[in-house]
Amino acid sequence: MGELEALETYVDYDMWQSKLSQVFFPMSQPDEPVIMFIDDEELSRFFPHLVDPVESLRSAVLAELRQTDKSTIFDAIDRRLANWRRGPRNQAPPCLPLLAVTVLAGSRMRNDGEFSKSAYYPRLVNLMTSGSNSLTANGIQKHFDLVAEMWQVLDKWVESNQDFVGPSTIYQGSYSRIGYPLSQTLMKASDREQLSIFLQRRRVDRRSKSSPEHLLGLLRLWLDKPRGFSKAFVDLIQKGSGNPLLLAVIAKLADEQSSDIPAVAGKIRLDLSLCIDPEDWSVSWVIPVNPRLHSQKLRTSNGALIAIQEPEYGTVYDISEGSLPEPISLLNHRFRAFGENAVVTKNLRQLWILRMEPSSGRWQSVSDVIPGEQHLLVVQQSDVPEMDDLLSKSAATGHWKFRTVIFPGWSVYVDVSFNGPIGLSTTGTFISVEELLKPAPNLRPKLINGLELRTVVGGRHFLSGGEPDLQLPEDPSKEFIQVRLDGRLPGTRVKPNGSLFPLRLAGPFDEGKHAVSVDDVTLDFFVHPSGSAAQWEAVQPESITDLLPSGFGHKVGRSKFVVSRRGKDAAVWFVSPSGKVRMQRESPISHLSMRLGFPESYQWKVLVPAGTAWVLAERAGKISQLQQITSDPPNFDPLDIPSQFFWRRAASETIDHTNRLWRAYLSQSMQESIHGR
Repeated sequence: MGELEALETYVDYDMWQSKLSQVFFPMSQPDEPVIMFIDDEELSRFFPHLVDPVESLRSAVLAELRQTDKSTIFDAIDRRLANWRRGPRNQAPPCLPLLAVTVLAGSRMRNDGEFSKSAYYPRLVNLMTSGSNSLTANGIQKHFDLVAEMWQVLDKWVESNQDFVGPSTIYQGSYSRIGYPLSQTLMKASDREQLSIFLQRRRVDRRSKSSPEHLLGLLRLWLDKPRGFSKAFVDLIQKGSGNPLLLAVIAKLADEQSSDIPAVAGKIRLDLSLCIDPEDWSVSWVIPVNPRLHSQKLRTSNGALIAIQEPEYGTVYDISEGSLPEPISLLNHRFRAFGENAVVTKNLRQLWILRMEPSSGRWQSVSDVIPGEQHLLVVQQSDVPEMDDLLSKSAATGHWKFRTVIFPGWSVYVDVSFNGPIGLSTTGTFISVEELLKPAPNLRPKLINGLELRTVVGGRHFLSGGEPDLQLPEDPSKEFIQVRLDGRLPGTRVKPNGSLFPLRLAGPFDEGKHAVSVDDVTLDFFVHPSGSAAQWEAVQPESITDLLPSGFGHKVGRSKFVVSRRGKDAAVWFVSPSGKVRMQRESPISHLSMRLGFPESYQWKVLVPAGTAWVLAERAGKISQLQQITSDPPNFDPLDIPSQFFWRRAASETIDHTNRLWRAYLSQSMQESIHGR
């Protein structure tokens, strides 16, 4: 009989010990928590050639147990453990097959018509009964305290080897003995990997302190859509049934979550986006963050290395090593870069459409236009006449063409807002500008407006009382369409004319998931009361405000706030009518908000002290933005040294500013410098 034929009939205790050790304790995964999940399906993966892997494991364990219900039932395994203790202990303790059986029994705890879902020992006895002989099975139950001690041995060994095998999730919980195997029945290896993606999306790692109840509430929202978890795990989370150790194990995984996201199957496609800074009109290329990819090393077609890293805040990757190609010339060329898990691409375009990206405060390229929103358009010079004609017919007033050449052979249109869908042109043999700009027809209903909660758990979430509006589709081929809301509006007929249907008028809504159907299209959304997990997740924190000394400013008035962009060496200057100035550095993002996964902002909020006439923003050593607070004229006092230094900079960096009041401030600062008062 060959080796394969032997495997199909029998695998002994030592072979099972070796296989289980290899699968769960490979000594090469220090950042992955150890979960020794075993069910019938998992056993088939270990030895795919076995006809009945459960019977094989059961027979291998029974061969090591005495046929008795006395405490001597485990003598053979105790001798193995004694020999192991005398050795180097560089491998898992030799009780894994027995412990695997106890986990397998726990995985079968469900309502099956014979036993309740909470009955553990009947499953164990059924599993270990051989024919009519239940003596050994009863002995395992009677002396399960000895099995619990073996779990404790394994737990201590895992903890002592955590740097090699990862942290332990073995946990007794409120159970006296069976808690140990039950703590391993909650999720498969694939569930653990998907859960790591969820924790990564929420920016949960070993430095954060989210409560397990909070995590479980958000996980239920996350699992509203298919996420790759096993059906048993989804049922456990959504139905609230199963093992009460769930919260403890989730908390353990969150506590041990690495900052690195696990590798995913297949390559993630990343796009190279064009960015234009509206402050200095500098051009750059960026790679928007994909939540499934934390970092990656990429090679371009010419072999250059580019390493990307997820930023502390923002929506584009930081370039930690190497650099992207020169921004101006790259507009007219293709680009490819490949990594182990990702590929970055940039193709040629006839037209670049950019919208303001709120997380960076820059124009960033997008795929199409949205009527009513402002855009920046980069158009080939040959298409300028057609663009001018299009804008004269279809765009709102206020747009303008950038006079300076940013890209040779291209023109730039700024603050372009289209009044509605763009009509197609009948002229030209190429794809017309109108066609390139035309948004997709509104043939599907949409949920818009409402008090939406910005969460990372997926789906649409709204605060109670601020439910969204339903935008009806525009379909001239239909006279009426039917709208149904949770069965409360059956057969309501409306015209498909693109109008808004305010859902909140059909309220009040209960907390939880709701569905609105328009003919055969169903849109889901969630409603949350104040103080819910989703609202807590979605709170937009205000930046920390450092108050200036109370003596600054000679007027007493109502304070106000301004916002300033974050960035390298970011700061703001407060200017009073007396000419005195004070600087405030960028406030850090709160560590609390980072731990809780709050949305991050590219802006920081600044409290303007009373008596301030102007606020000037500085970034990367350059004064770039002026905000007028009051209309008070300049009335300078003798200037201190910091103020003199500021006005020398302001005179050179803001001399082209056209505001007459600011020019009066500059003029008086120059007089102060000339007269030396």
